[in-house]
Amino acid sequence: MAANFPYLYQISGSGLSIVSNAQIGAYSSLGRLLLRPSIRLSNLNPSAATLTVAIRNVTDGFTIWRTSEAKHQSSDTAMAVVMPSFYTLSGKTYAIWVQSTNPSDTNVSFTVTWYDYMMVDTLYFDGNYVSVNPISSLLEVDTVYLSGSYDAAANLKDACTPGAGFNLGDGLIQVSSVSGNVGGISGVSFPSNFGALQINSSGHISRVTLVDTTTANADMITPSGIRSAVGLSASNLDTQLAAISSKTTNLPPDPASQSLVSSVDSKVTTLLSRITSSLFQGITSLASWLGAIAGKSADPATKAEINATAGGASYDNQTDSNEAIRDKLDAAPTSYAIRNITITEKDHT
Repeated sequence: MAANFPYLYQISGSGLSIVSNAQIGAYSSLGRLLLRPSIRLSNLNPSAATLTVAIRNVTDGFTIWRTSEAKHQSSDTAMAVVMPSFYTLSGKTYAIWVQSTNPSDTNVSFTVTWYDYMMVDTLYFDGNYVSVNPISSLLEVDTVYLSGSYDAAANLKDACTPGAGFNLGDGLIQVSSVSGNVGGISGVSFPSNFGALQINSSGHISRVTLVDTTTANADMITPSGIRSAVGLSASNLDTQLAAISSKTTNLPPDPASQSLVSSVDSKVTTLLSRITSSLFQGITSLASWLGAIAGKSADPATKAEINATAGGASYDNQTDSNEAIRDKLDAAPTSYAIRNITITEKDHT
């Protein structure tokens, strides 16, 4: 038997120091496989050295296989090691560990290859095929026995009877892709009215009468998406729209609204013309001025503004404000002495 085995994974690199244990070529297995790794080292220091190579289960932390070999000649700068095959476990990561006894092996180039011994490209059996029955006794793979002469069919396609196919038993057949047209599907139950979906040539459903359940997608219109689009945040959109309507219902209809707006514009224009730029000139805060007229609390800044006017040059809110005048009246005497005045009238007659 002769076989060509493909590799699953290959990685190369350079500048590797193998003076201490170096882990390279890590491979994570997705299932139970029969792998056989190999490693090729180059740019080794041309001096005597012994190299140790190991297969490690990195996930569980143990060594599967290990060997130590001296270079064939001390001047060799390259070395290759083909390791034995082993079965992997699903979900485990495996790697190659290498170490050299030569302290100058600090710039080594490498290539690690993982060969798959279960995925056989070409397999030739010398002799009568009936000498191996079933084929699984030779290969560690699941097989299906095809009855009849092996000369009757070059491949499974030719072995299928037109219109009837080929019965592979009760197992599940998984096909990665189907090319051409599917003549028909039998023995499969479809939902009622499945044919009424009218799937067109581009794979789209032409008509949908009722959708029972939908799953939100990024491009679907959702209630929150509508509220965000119109600038409303509350969940009850009708309530918010009604509140807006209550504000706009009493607005005058057009064109009456146009005349009212024009009238308002005219009055605003008149008002603005009467408010000159010097109307409040010199007044920083009207509230502070009113406070200085009414009360007598010290406010030097406002007092200075009042004193800067022609009529308030001597004004002092601590003595002249309403509150100050009231306090003066409250302090005035509440009783007065009444003097008797005698008036004498002379008769000049």
